[in-house]
Amino acid sequence: LDATPDGREVYYRLGFRSIGVRRRLAIAAAPSETEAVGGVRPMTAADLPAVAACDEIAFGASRLPLLRQLHAVRPSYAFVADQGGTLKGFVLGRSGLLAEHVGPLVADDLSTARALASAVFRAMAGRPVFLDVPEDEREWQGWLEAKGFRAQRHFTRMGLGGDVWPAPGEMRCYGIAGPEFG
Repeated sequence: LDATPDGREVYYRLGFRSIGVRRRLAIAAAPSETEAVGGVRPMTAADLPAVAACDEIAFGASRLPLLRQLHAVRPSYAFVADQGGTLKGFVLGRSGLLAEHVGPLVADDLSTARALASAVFRAMAGRPVFLDVPEDEREWQGWLEAKGFRAQRHFTRMGLGGDVWPAPGEMRCYGIAGPEFG
């Protein structure tokens, strides 16, 4: 789960432990992008099994029903990075009360994450945007801040039990679906 600062203290008392920090970045209008988007294309329903497999590597659990729902609600915010039939990453987005929300954004490297973000930013066409990113991805945050994103608040990723975080793999989560989804 992703806890607010007040919630974090409650979860500590219940035996949860901190396994990372997510920082919410916000911008008043999605940036116009010039980043290369080679291999990035709109996601289709047929892509969802491969998208779910990538997500499971980055997230540590199967979330196919959530990914299907996010795709169905806002297919215009859904993109995949495909290199010769191999999925290199994906991004989904949704509309919120105050802003559009980018996430999850999963990619095998930073350049793929940037290309996917560029595609979804173009689709969000100047609307306010939130993106919840791992605090330890400094280069990624720097790229977003250069586009005009600013830190708004943070969440502590927490887990209960033994090995609660997937081992580092070839897919990284560059943006979560939101604290209410993970």
